[in-house]
Amino acid sequence: MIAFIKGIVFDVGVDFAIVENNGIGYHLVMSKTNNISLNDEVLIYTYQHVREDDLTLFGFEDIESREMFLKLISVKGVGPKTANNILAKANAKELILAIEGNDVDFLKTLPGIGAKSAKQIILDLQNKLTTETIPILNQDLDDAIEGLKGLGYSAAELKSVKKQLMTKVMTASEYLKAGLNILNKRKGG
Repeated sequence: MIAFIKGIVFDVGVDFAIVENNGIGYHLVMSKTNNISLNDEVLIYTYQHVREDDLTLFGFEDIESREMFLKLISVKGVGPKTANNILAKANAKELILAIEGNDVDFLKTLPGIGAKSAKQIILDLQNKLTTETIPILNQDLDDAIEGLKGLGYSAAELKSVKKQLMTKVMTASEYLKAGLNILNKRKGG
């Protein structure tokens, strides 16, 4: 199994990249290539899909996308091409929030996903995806928590606030306001 490829981008398209490493060009099927340019030195995480009539190497710009891809292909009825198409439209954070929030409507907007598949994804992955299983960086939430910390709130208070807010997608200032509201309600204000 090839875990990653480090090399120079030889060619890049909307849904693929060819990365040269030691004189060998690896064709990687990728959901997103907007951060890759010709002649860039890159590290691409990979998943090698093998069938009797096909050998495909899928590429991912970050480990979170690769881990989400692996979770998606573990779902009954979701193959690697569908999982790749899903990741072209939604990132790991959005998918975790949709799955944990039982958001069938959002999942149905993704390519190749109907009501039945959306429900199956939720059934198979709900309560199995956390920021521990798929590390997600949320800089806006972290910035807001640091802001609240600067206002003198304790680590214990901030931990529970962060847990409540991490299921939402907001800007740093919106997280900060929401965090203050939560903390003020707890103090009876």
